[in-house]
Amino acid sequence: MNRFHQAYTFVIMFLAFVVLAGGGYLYTNHVQRQSDHQWCKLLVAITQPLPAGGPPLSDRQLTSYRLLKDLARNKGCIK
Repeated sequence: MNRFHQAYTFVIMFLAFVVLAGGGYLYTNHVQRQSDHQWCKLLVAITQPLPAGGPPLSDRQLTSYRLLKDLARNKGCIK
């Protein structure tokens, strides 16, 4: 009886660990996706094609534009 009780306790603890670890993993992924998509409207608005005939962009502005465009692609906001 004692050996059965130890095995039962181990199985229950192991299952609890699996359930908690899996739940934490799924929740973290959900919150990360939600956070990523909150920024999509802003990133899409900022990375619209630049109008032709406007003043030329400085190197710093062009670098910032490219970084934001890459970020929008990485977050899945644009293709």
